[in-house]
Amino acid sequence: MRKISDEGEFKMPARGTGPESIRNVLEEVVVTLPTPDDILYANQLQRLASEQGIPPQQLKDEVDEWIENAKTLYEKGLGALYYEKYQEAEDYLRGAIESSEQKLAEKYLYLGNAQFGQKKYSNAVASYQTAIGVAPNLTEAHINLILAYIQRGKLTEAISMCKTAIGVAPNLVEAYNSLGALYHAQGKFDDAIEIYKKAISIDPDYMTAHSNLATAYATQGRFDEAIAVYKNAISIAPNSFHALFYEVCIYSLSLRRKGIEHVNPNGIK
Repeated sequence: MRKISDEGEFKMPARGTGPESIRNVLEEVVVTLPTPDDILYANQLQRLASEQGIPPQQLKDEVDEWIENAKTLYEKGLGALYYEKYQEAEDYLRGAIESSEQKLAEKYLYLGNAQFGQKKYSNAVASYQTAIGVAPNLTEAHINLILAYIQRGKLTEAISMCKTAIGVAPNLVEAYNSLGALYHAQGKFDDAIEIYKKAISIDPDYMTAHSNLATAYATQGRFDEAIAVYKNAISIAPNSFHALFYEVCIYSLSLRRKGIEHVNPNGIK
């Protein structure tokens, strides 16, 4: 996650250990909205530990200790989000917003996440909109706003926000993927395919776009093209857990191509 300073300029999270660095790690973990398909916070923490070259348990222990010793309302709000205590997080973050204007955009971003976790999607929309109003380039707020619109069934607004996010950050693959998924949901498969291809051209390692591109092809009965997408994805990340799943998808599509009725294990993400 890219961080914004109190002046509104982006800065990368600090690496290493120490209170400030641990807070940055925690901010990066809890920016993700929890859904059944998302990586759990614990797995995100493991990923960050690997990036920093430290044992995962050490980083987890440091995060737990940091949360236990959190002093400010903002820090306590982050801790409550991490433990998925969403109402508690909302209360802390509202207090943090009222007490200080520092890190205001981030406070509203995380407030939106706490509300999203409680399925208060209308409130989350308002919080993300406020975060964007304070910091228009805060891409995480754009992405989470798109997801909140989708939860409310406001697909037109979600599509518009995808395009806005791409205008702010032309290489934001998550926005392209969401736009493609929305087009797919509307039955605009050719448009979805072009958008997924764009996402992959920006970040070939973004496996979700590969999955969705293959699904779009398969939905149109273009099984050879879907299989080619999966094979390409396997060649990019042959040792990932995605590779094994894609092998299953290829087998399923091969059966469908031969006219054998079989359940397609893949789906839009």
